[in-house]
Amino acid sequence: MPSIFETDVALDTLADTAIERTKALMKESDKLRDRREKANRKRVARLFKDPHAIEATITLTDEVMRISSVKSSSRIFRRAAKKASITGFGPINGIGLHAIGILSHVLPTPVVAAVHQRVRALSKDLILASETEKLAKHLGKRSEKGISLNINVLDDAPS
Repeated sequence: MPSIFETDVALDTLADTAIERTKALMKESDKLRDRREKANRKRVARLFKDPHAIEATITLTDEVMRISSVKSSSRIFRRAAKKASITGFGPINGIGLHAIGILSHVLPTPVVAAVHQRVRALSKDLILASETEKLAKHLGKRSEKGISLNINVLDDAPS
């Protein structure tokens, strides 16, 4: 049965050219990454190997980080911490999440504060601040290094 969407076969070679150019650009950009950026990339890639880690991460960022009630936040954190695995979070963060999940029963306020600090630290290079001064500073540093950015605006930030 013939396709209703006929394509120009002469354009098929463009796909190969695009793939080769993309690979070259990615290889060149990898040379510009520092040790911390490479570690962040590995950490994010590891999360995608474990669906429970993705779910725990979403719970941490979308619920624990946004709830102002320490009691509610610590309860939700414990639920997320139970899903943390070494596969998805690595040995230090995986074991650490389980340990402070248990600790949050008796010390919820410092645990929630520690979770907030750790999530902010880990996402520092992945999620940019929306404040003009902070964003300009980050863009300036990247520009000095000759690095271009692809910025996706999240309609999440407070206005």
